[in-house]
Amino acid sequence: MQIAVTGASGRIGNVLVRELINQGYRVRILQRRPHPALENLDLKRINGDLLDASCLDRLLEGCQVVFHLAARVSIHGGHHGEVERINLDGTRMLFEAALRQGIERFIHFASIHAFAPADQVKSLDEDWPLGLHSPVAYNRSKARALHHLIEKKTPIQVIGLCPTAVIGPGDYAPSYTGQMLIKLHQGKIPLLVPGGYDWVDVRDVVAASMKAIHLKNPKQLYLLSGHYATLLQLCREIENCTGRRMPITVIPGWLVKLGLPFVAAYASLTGNEPLYTLEALQALEEGSRNISSARASNELGFHPRPLRQTLIESYQWFNQHGYLH
Repeated sequence: MQIAVTGASGRIGNVLVRELINQGYRVRILQRRPHPALENLDLKRINGDLLDASCLDRLLEGCQVVFHLAARVSIHGGHHGEVERINLDGTRMLFEAALRQGIERFIHFASIHAFAPADQVKSLDEDWPLGLHSPVAYNRSKARALHHLIEKKTPIQVIGLCPTAVIGPGDYAPSYTGQMLIKLHQGKIPLLVPGGYDWVDVRDVVAASMKAIHLKNPKQLYLLSGHYATLLQLCREIENCTGRRMPITVIPGWLVKLGLPFVAAYASLTGNEPLYTLEALQALEEGSRNISSARASNELGFHPRPLRQTLIESYQWFNQHGYLH
């Protein structure tokens, strides 16, 4: 079987591509430029852009399944419309190409951010409403892209996979969550903010994704959640894993928000994107403590490993690849 992948160099994508190759699938990827995460892998590379229909047709030609992971992740606005163009328009264009090329199964990586903010008491599951009108550009774009796919009546089988905050080995970029783990280890985040998130291992997400290729009579949506931990709890786990002292001071949310302009100014001067933004703080405040992955467990064999194991092996990988120096 031949499988196409967009976003192959990303947080989940490069781990998925390796597993596809290991299991004997022929893999085609769409790439804008060479990336170290994909060096020396046995796959076919289609150079192009998600918003170029001819490139998408070349990518999907002869394939039976496509994994769509390409996205513009943002915790700081819509980047002048780029977030919506890539996440929504790009998804629409890829699906249209899939229809033209006779793709049988379209496996779309959405996000927990596609859902409306959850009640902290009730369990968030696949029936929770999508955040189609979220004020956050990234959340809104992911919700609308997912809605577009699952509402269409076509011959293509659409499966939407919605992971929570993904961590684990293979974080080449690194991602926002990877940057946070690295900066905590380096002592560059001296203060913590309130709230927390559900953290899931990339390898568990990929294992469930592989099951989605051949699953008979799949549902349209699957939540892939791991373990909830506040930032303070996460730091305690990191201390236990690494022996390094972690920050223990949690400053009030209102005080953090007052300081956001200074954080943004400093980030601009240093050429970095800030990890603490209003959108990031809102995500931590709204992060549900009760996200059900029962459907994925029953149908995709999804079983998240312990958070401590993920953290230990994440730091081992970061150290081996020179990110902690």
